[in-house]
Amino acid sequence: MRFLHALGRQTHAVSLAELAAASGLSEHRATVICAGLESLHLVERDGRLRRAKRALRDAELTHFLDRFSDRYAADQGRLREIMSYGESTLCRMKFIREYFGEPGGEACGHCDNCKLPVRQVVRTPRISRRVRTEVDADFRVDQLVIHARFGSGKIVESRGTELTIDFVRHGTRRVLTSYVTPVRPG
Repeated sequence: MRFLHALGRQTHAVSLAELAAASGLSEHRATVICAGLESLHLVERDGRLRRAKRALRDAELTHFLDRFSDRYAADQGRLREIMSYGESTLCRMKFIREYFGEPGGEACGHCDNCKLPVRQVVRTPRISRRVRTEVDADFRVDQLVIHARFGSGKIVESRGTELTIDFVRHGTRRVLTSYVTPVRPG
């Protein structure tokens, strides 16, 4: 909003640096917002300078902000997926197959994770909850775990027998410690 008001107040073409300073945004964010406004033909470009063609109507502003928010969320999702791919200890081919909606299938045996497994899963036996609380001390923030349904993930918060885990393919979930297995260095 501040950016759009700063742009609308200008009577002449201004640089991105001037727009960023007037709106309190970074120059990078100003560039991204200007590109979106240019695609809607609301801002025109004159070399390195930008100029609003006219004042934005409320409906146009709402449409732009909704579109901008959707694109930002999609970009963040793709970035999380790329980060997950790089951090994953799963077979790279299985990860890619699942990313594109195909069944994971068997491990390829050719990727770095298949040839040189970094970690080995240590299965903990099912035990009663009363005894299990002693084992819970093994879980800590940033530790990798495996869940039967959600796959591998990293613990982001631990509260007693409840963990908040960021799973590679299923996002952040709250899970009881009895449902996950720690991944220990092999």
